Amino acid sequence: MEKIKWRYYLIPLMIWPLLFAISCQKEEIQQKEAEVETKDYVDVLIDTDQQGKDARRVKDIANIQAALELYFLDNEFYPQNIEELVEHGYLPNIPQDPESDEYKYEYTPIGAEPANYYDLSFYQEQGLADYKHGENIVNP
Repeated sequence: MEKIKWRYYLIPLMIWPLLFAISCQKEEIQQKEAEVETKDYVDVLIDTDQQGKDARRVKDIANIQAALELYFLDNEFYPQNIEELVEHGYLPNIPQDPESDEYKYEYTPIGAEPANYYDLSFYQEQGLADYKHGENIVNP
């Protein structure tokens, strides 16, 4: 009978340090998770904002290119400046980069007047679709 009582005391004594260690590790893990969640949330907001701007840039560039191609179909050459697209009704206005202070859409007609080619450059903060981070150039 004496042996049985001793076992009942021995088991809790052996388990208690293990439970204490698990409890301490759980608190450390929760603290680290809270730090990571806060950091990730801010990073996600920044990434989402940049992706939204990049998506708008891709849409703007596609609209400008569509207008340039319509202009080319009607005139058999590209305009000397992008403002002609608005003047002739191919675009309602010239799209502006969402970070217009920092970046701009640059249209460069190429070839002797009238232009038969062009470069259209724009910036991507992260890169979206087939475009890389940084300066990108599209053309016909």
